[in-house]
Amino acid sequence: IAAQPPAAVAILAGNDQTAVSGAPVPVAPRVIVRNAQGQPVAGATVTFTRDSGTSQLADSIRVTAADGIAQLGAWVPGPGRNVIRAVVGTLPPVVFRAEGTGAMTIGDQTVPVSGGTITVSRPGDPLNGM
Repeated sequence: IAAQPPAAVAILAGNDQTAVSGAPVPVAPRVIVRNAQGQPVAGATVTFTRDSGTSQLADSIRVTAADGIAQLGAWVPGPGRNVIRAVVGTLPPVVFRAEGTGAMTIGDQTVPVSGGTITVSRPGDPLNGM
């Protein structure tokens, strides 16, 4: 029996989140892919892409498991509103949103989302004084 092709993709988890800019969202985005009979589709390729904002995505091309579910490897939103899409073939994409807030920590320094300056003060370091 041939597998039925994907007919729908839906958000399962990970939408409308808030995270500190530069840190992963608490719940990785997950989708479920179903055929025309509403059954999960295994082996469907799901591509997660940035739509707007300065998000970073890891392991963004996934394949659905036997339960029809695919999960993005990681989503690290930048400051402000971030939007990503999950696309399966020619089906309409689903859209995930996250808000990047708060301060971002670089090394042992904290910079507010509104901006700031970090000065390296380590003698002998090539970045000393920058």
